Amino acid sequence: MIRSRGAKKRNGPRLFIAGHDDKGDSIWASAKELDLAPLAEGIKTQPLWQISKVPVPMDEDGSVTPRTLWPANGLNFRYVIFPPQSRKASSAGDAPRAGVHETDTVDLIVMVAGELCVGLEGTKKEVALRSGDILIQRGTTHYWHNKSKSPAIFAVVIVDSTRTAKTPRTKSGARSTAVGMPAPHSAP
Repeated sequence: MIRSRGAKKRNGPRLFIAGHDDKGDSIWASAKELDLAPLAEGIKTQPLWQISKVPVPMDEDGSVTPRTLWPANGLNFRYVIFPPQSRKASSAGDAPRAGVHETDTVDLIVMVAGELCVGLEGTKKEVALRSGDILIQRGTTHYWHNKSKSPAIFAVVIVDSTRTAKTPRTKSGARSTAVGMPAPHSAP
């Protein structure tokens, strides 16, 4: 177990990376406390691991390109915190359109703590994701809203994807984020 006596109190989650030493033995390659950076309106995020292509070489170091949501033909693993009573910001205007956006990705999301509502452009029904819930987000036009009095925390793997005839770009003019481009201040 990686822990030392008298260790300081943790302020947040930790990231452990398993790897191999020069002899090929399995080792803990890295262990660190996450440094969650502010994104917008109190939303905090930390990129955890980035893969430039698949299949991925086992010795790829996972270096994250600063402020890139996801690399072309690759993926990004992130940890995100939405503060209480927050809605994802965007230039799209006031509620209910505030924060409506789409990306050319498949996002694999696991709620870690709290409750976060997600709404889709084609329906008035919001789904409240709670701790342990899983969402597979496939390039749809959507928004996030934390209506609770507690932070909403999730982990997400953002995978570069291509659109098909069944998954066209939005017709509503919702903001989208392009692959490999710097992350706008409002996008987790």
